[in-house]
Amino acid sequence: VLFVLFLPNLWSTLSAAILAEHLLTRPSDMPPKQRTKGQKEVYLANQETLKFYGAIAAIPNVVVLLLYIVYFGSFSWSRWLGWFVCGGSQAAGFAAMYISARAQFSPTGQLLDGGLDLSMTEGMTEYIKDLIIFSGIVTMLSIFSGYFLLLWFVIPSYAFYHIWINFLWPWIHGSDEEMEPVDNQGKKKRRVTKVIRR
Repeated sequence: VLFVLFLPNLWSTLSAAILAEHLLTRPSDMPPKQRTKGQKEVYLANQETLKFYGAIAAIPNVVVLLLYIVYFGSFSWSRWLGWFVCGGSQAAGFAAMYISARAQFSPTGQLLDGGLDLSMTEGMTEYIKDLIIFSGIVTMLSIFSGYFLLLWFVIPSYAFYHIWINFLWPWIHGSDEEMEPVDNQGKKKRRVTKVIRR
C-alpha cells in the first residue's frame, strides 16, 4: 500500500532529476559557454573606464578654458554659456558613471560588489559615454567657431526623439496590445449574452 502511495512522488522526483541532468549538461558539439566577469574584473575594468572618460571630459574643457582666457582674451557670453553647457553635461555624465560604478567593500576591505559594469554595450552607460565624447568634440570645435556649439543641440533632439518614439507616442495613441484585451472582453460579453438568450 505504501509503495502505491509513494509511486507518483518517486516517479516525479526521478523524472525531474533526469530532466535536470539532461538540461544542465552540455552536448559535446556545442561551443563552450562564454565566461562571465567576476566582481574583481568588473571593478578593475570600471576603474580603467573611469580614468579614460575622466580624461576625455577634463582635457577638452581645460584646453578650451586656457585658450579662452590666455590666448583669445575674452569672448562673448554665448561662447561662455556653450562652454558651461558642454562642460556641465560632461561633468554630469561622468558623475553618473562614477556613482553607478561605485564598489562596495566589507569592513575588512574585501570586495563585495564591483558596481555596475560600465563596459556593457547596452543600457544607459552607452548613452552617457556618447554624451561625454560628443560634448568633448563640440567643446574642441568651439575653438575655431562659436557656431560649432550649436551642434550640441543634437543631444536633446536625439533624446526627445527617443522619448517620443518609445514613450509618448504609444501612450498618446495607445498600443495595439492594450486594445486586444478590450476586444476580447467585448467578444466574451457577446458570447455570454448569446448563451443567456438561448
